[in-house]
Amino acid sequence: ADVVVLRQGTTEVAAEAGTVVSCTADVLVSRRASEASPPREIRVAVIGNVDSGKSTLVGVLTRSMLDDGRGLARGKVFKHAHEESTGRTSSIGQHNLCLDSQGKILNDTQFRNATCGDYVKKASKVVTLVDLAGHEKYFRTTAYGLTGHMPDYA
Repeated sequence: ADVVVLRQGTTEVAAEAGTVVSCTADVLVSRRASEASPPREIRVAVIGNVDSGKSTLVGVLTRSMLDDGRGLARGKVFKHAHEESTGRTSSIGQHNLCLDSQGKILNDTQFRNATCGDYVKKASKVVTLVDLAGHEKYFRTTAYGLTGHMPDYA
């Protein structure tokens, strides 16, 4: 297991013999990734209005790169050529954000869905971001993404 001290402090407590100083700490204990146990997974549906930056957010988080203001990060998560040309998501995309036991992001700019299994093997936690369409035209696809992919959070 990995141990990370999040916060430390001291408090004074009154006792019969006088004032006693005690130390306190908030500690995060995380299990390390192992082949014997799968990583913990949280599924988050990214929903919102059209052109609100959902796919850009997913691209920035899962590809560990900043957007250039012209859709560079968003382009990394699109599935279809027409999504690239219109700049709008029309399908359901699932993208993994892999974290180690200390909470550090394992994804890098070379991350691809084809090599996702290699990242998941090293991860203690996996956040699956379900990227959904925002345009009214694709409402049925978005509704299916919310019901069929069973996100823990939306």
